[in-house]
Amino acid sequence: RLSIVGAPDPLENAALAKHRLAVVQDWLLSQGIPDDSMEISSDHCSPEDEPGVLCQLLLDRDNPLRDYFLLAAQGEVPEKSGSQETQDFVRCLEEDFICVKHR
Repeated sequence: RLSIVGAPDPLENAALAKHRLAVVQDWLLSQGIPDDSMEISSDHCSPEDEPGVLCQLLLDRDNPLRDYFLLAAQGEVPEKSGSQETQDFVRCLEEDFICVKHR
């Protein structure tokens, strides 16, 4: 799932921030992201964050990844925490994204 979160500038109005979200959603649709896998979040980033749009890739419904991170949190060595495909995907996530694990 992909969650799109607004990060409005304190000086801009709500309509501009909402339009920016719509533009990003339209672009993602044009890139082949299915509409039913996207949600526009009602949350907003904090005023200290840089203005723009935050796209969160939510992997909470991916059981192999969930199991991998649960085992890793319990001290299991990565090579024993999941398949090679899962390990490769985790490596990609950690190299290319800012990873935040929620409990």
